Amino acid sequence: MQKSAFDALPEKIQTALLESAHESAEWQRSYVEDQETPLLDALKEKGVKITRPDPAPFRKASIPLYKEMLKSDSQKALFDALTAE
Repeated sequence: MQKSAFDALPEKIQTALLESAHESAEWQRSYVEDQETPLLDALKEKGVKITRPDPAPFRKASIPLYKEMLKSDSQKALFDALTAE
């Protein structure tokens, strides 16, 4: 949705959309984890070593690249919102 279209919506609708987006993201993450867990367990039972590297150094190293590529204020705002802790 374009920002201008979103901004034109009543505040209650904007809030509802943002809240439902957050809820759906949480549900999706949970669903993926629920689907992956039995698969990973089955692989472990067969002797496969599952490696889970720490993503923090990769995220930190990639931030300058992202910041270099972001041109518009809306891109920068979206990036900041997505990477906020």
